[in-house]
Amino acid sequence: MSNAHLAEDWQAKQWHLKKEINVGHLLTTLMIAAGLLSWGMTMDARMTRVEVQQTHTAKTLEQIRETQRLERAELIQEIRLMRDDLLRLAERNR
Repeated sequence: MSNAHLAEDWQAKQWHLKKEINVGHLLTTLMIAAGLLSWGMTMDARMTRVEVQQTHTAKTLEQIRETQRLERAELIQEIRLMRDDLLRLAERNR
């Protein structure tokens, strides 16, 4: 093998860039970019829905806690009234 033949083999194996753009690659890249954009917008919409649901759930939970607090206070008051009634009955029966 001559030096010229070796040089040609070496050049054929090297990386090189062409100054042309393949339409298929361009379309594929555009489709991938459009897909990523669509996915990002879908994720944004999902996150917005989750935030709204979380806010609604937090408000509902706070309402439930307030209702439970009021019911607990009411039950405590009723128990105190029953205790007072029992004490009065016990004193009458002495």
